[in-house]
Amino acid sequence: MMKVLNKQIAQEAAEWAIRVDSGPLDMMAREDLSTWLTASPAHIEEFLLASSILSGLSHATLVERTGAHDVLQTANANVFSLQTEREPSVQTAPAIQRPAKLRRQTMVALAALCVLGVVFWPLLMGNFNHTQAPESFRTTLGEQRTLQLEDGSLIHLNTDSEVSLSFTRRERHVDLTRGEALFDIESDPDRPFRVTAGDTVAEALGTVFNVRLTQEAAVVSVVEGKVKVEQIGGPRFNTPVFTSMNPASPDLVLSVGETARLEPSTTIIDLGETEIQTIMSWRERRIVFERQALGEIVSEFNRYNEDKLFVSDNNLSARQFSGTFEADDPVSFVMFLEQHHNVRSVTVGRSIYLEPRP
Repeated sequence: MMKVLNKQIAQEAAEWAIRVDSGPLDMMAREDLSTWLTASPAHIEEFLLASSILSGLSHATLVERTGAHDVLQTANANVFSLQTEREPSVQTAPAIQRPAKLRRQTMVALAALCVLGVVFWPLLMGNFNHTQAPESFRTTLGEQRTLQLEDGSLIHLNTDSEVSLSFTRRERHVDLTRGEALFDIESDPDRPFRVTAGDTVAEALGTVFNVRLTQEAAVVSVVEGKVKVEQIGGPRFNTPVFTSMNPASPDLVLSVGETARLEPSTTIIDLGETEIQTIMSWRERRIVFERQALGEIVSEFNRYNEDKLFVSDNNLSARQFSGTFEADDPVSFVMFLEQHHNVRSVTVGRSIYLEPRP
């Protein structure tokens, strides 16, 4: 039975050594390795043996992969000095001879202390929120891209947008610093998924939702499931907010088809309902607007195109229009205005100026 057990430990140690050799371990993997190592000194011994055998794994590689070998290196130096015979400079009492097996167990224990005390120091100290530096992803003008996260969630970035990801064992956090993104979230009750956009925080409750950040406001729209919305340092919506699925709640919880527009550092919250197709339209590179001011429509087109639209008249900028257009085709929109809404255009280089027809 002991041989079978040792064989199993050796196999598990080899598997861990291969994982370490393949690249840096994430926080959860390091915790799993910590749990396995602390189960028995034999695990430590087999792990060190397997690591040294596997492709001649060097001390420097272990430093890079586990972050712990600085101390192991020091510990090895200490062990070496204990094993080297020296001529005493002064007369000393006879050394006490310890059995070889005991010396071997002591060395294994020292190695275990080195590995567990440094590789997993943040874990042992309870620093479960330790994580690597946030990762940033961005899109350029007219570009769209999809990110698949380590938990299986998806982030669809719209044009001229940027997000910063910070994942820990206790939460998944995304900071939308510019533009717009659609989030398709894998549920994990132990690791809530939160998106910050300016002063607004949207927490997914197993859902698909869209967040748009402009200079004026953050807009959160729900495609599937529910999303809890709050403002950083702002009110907790103690005055009940009424939505179709959430008749009265101290928190603002949006359901499918609902949209909240939150202005920075204010208590202004506009609630409304939006067609799912409208929320998702940008994924098909379409601009859908209904009774929307021309100034806002122009800004939307300009997010996608090098050719920029400008409205030279304030009254015209405030006029409302409805329609659906290809985001990459502002010229068709200009022709629509000229043919049906008494607007004329003047093109100067890559700029198109809109003004009322006299």
